[in-house]
Amino acid sequence: MKNKNSTLDKPTCVESNVYSKLTMANVDKGSSQIYYDVFGLYLFTFIACYYFYDLWRQYVKYRHIWLARPVCSNQSVVVDHIPLHLR
Repeated sequence: MKNKNSTLDKPTCVESNVYSKLTMANVDKGSSQIYYDVFGLYLFTFIACYYFYDLWRQYVKYRHIWLARPVCSNQSVVVDHIPLHLR
């Protein structure tokens, strides 16, 4: 049963003010401040994509080094037609 006096039902003024500052709700309609937000989003996206690309390049480099090692543990052997009494 729901409590009628629950504080979770409606955000308080302080919570609502914090959320509006963290979102784009604080930008007035027709304001040029929206360009700062859009620029920040593009910058964040570019930086994230760059870091993912750099991480991928490092992964490929280390993967090639690992697979180029002349150790037998790097390879698999497929065995077919094992006799039934040995399975």
